[in-house]
Amino acid sequence: LVVGLRDNMTITDLDLSHNKISDRGSRALCKCLGKDSVITRLSLCDNHIHSEGGKFLGRALQSNFSLIDLNMRLNRLGEKGGCYIFEGLKSNSGLVSLNISGNGLGDGSGQGEAVRVFAAMLRVNACLKSVDMSSNSLGAEGGVVLRDSLEENTNLLVLDTRINKIAPEVVLSIKELLLRNEETLKAKKSRQPAKPPPRKNTVEQEK
Repeated sequence: LVVGLRDNMTITDLDLSHNKISDRGSRALCKCLGKDSVITRLSLCDNHIHSEGGKFLGRALQSNFSLIDLNMRLNRLGEKGGCYIFEGLKSNSGLVSLNISGNGLGDGSGQGEAVRVFAAMLRVNACLKSVDMSSNSLGAEGGVVLRDSLEENTNLLVLDTRINKIAPEVVLSIKELLLRNEETLKAKKSRQPAKPPPRKNTVEQEK
């Protein structure tokens, strides 16, 4: 499959979910995600990908310009693997949607490194619009870290933090900040000048 995808110029949506590709398969797949890749949507749900696979994907994200949607739900990245992904996204300018739910990014204490690297990434990434971080045991303190990072990010519109034991008042603050971003985006669009109508090509008939 990977050999066939190396020279791929037609397949843009690739769903390899539930195939147990593991870290080894993840490494091979990343060879198809270079700067010349045309894949825009990639789903790798439930594939037994651990931190090692996350390292290869993080590296690929640093130089990939085509991917706009990445679904890594229900893998086993853990804290270390999550850090690799988020570090890669610091220099990525294409990904719009990321689902990384159910990957064991935290231990419930809120002291984990992954949520802090994610927060640092949000402060510099201007492209992400939607992130699913649900079911990752981020803990109460992890929720505070997320909220504080959103104070400096005006681009993210969706952040799913369900099943993370985040305090209700922090969840409410996160929702308010996301609403602020949405309203800011609407205001920017309303200030943009209307596009002029396309000019009609006319051919003067010879008399």
